[in-house]
Amino acid sequence: REGAPPDLKPRKPRVVVMGSGWGAHACMKVVDTDKFDVVAISPRPYFVFTPMLASSAVGTVEYRSITESIRAANPLVDYYEASALSIDTSLKQIVCESQQRGADAGPFRVSYDYLVVSIGMQPSTFGVPGVKEHCYFLKEIEDARALRTAIVAKFEAASLPSLSDQERTELLTFVVVGGGPTGVEFSGELFDFLQQDVKRYYPKLAPLVRTKMLQSGNGVLASFDKSMQDLAL
Repeated sequence: REGAPPDLKPRKPRVVVMGSGWGAHACMKVVDTDKFDVVAISPRPYFVFTPMLASSAVGTVEYRSITESIRAANPLVDYYEASALSIDTSLKQIVCESQQRGADAGPFRVSYDYLVVSIGMQPSTFGVPGVKEHCYFLKEIEDARALRTAIVAKFEAASLPSLSDQERTELLTFVVVGGGPTGVEFSGELFDFLQQDVKRYYPKLAPLVRTKMLQSGNGVLASFDKSMQDLAL
């Protein structure tokens, strides 16, 4: 009809994906953006290939090699760098807060038709006192970076001339807590680091290094086949 407004394109249902880990990343890769308006929400703007974190902690691979930007994962997905504070299921809204907006900006809301919750979990201390204060976790890029910095710092400290060999050994004693996949993988990477890099760059310190693994069970890799357990030992 002459003078009538043009037809408006119907709104696509909105899918909101919370998280940027394995499940969220896989969902964003395959979601049909022709049918859905897709929004990703996560305080971490990249996906981490976690099996390689142990390698990055000792410098075998660089951090950028094991990450992918959420925006690069699917350029047709909108991304908000924010944390979800709560979900209002009656209104189908997520209450979010972003450090990018400043402390005084306050929370904002994101509406959804379908919600994918894939936020993962935090490392557990199992209630052991002192773990948070004195141990290094290995779940995020920041963890690997902090661990790598700490390892190098110990070798540099042990290189100072005023120390006894006993003091150097105390500095260079590394303890891995947990005989699961992460603990075993990191132990292997640490062994390679000691055999290759340490012998080359700190040849006088190499004989003083001690490594230990603490595990509550009778073996390691309890969820794997016994042949794998025996091979890891």
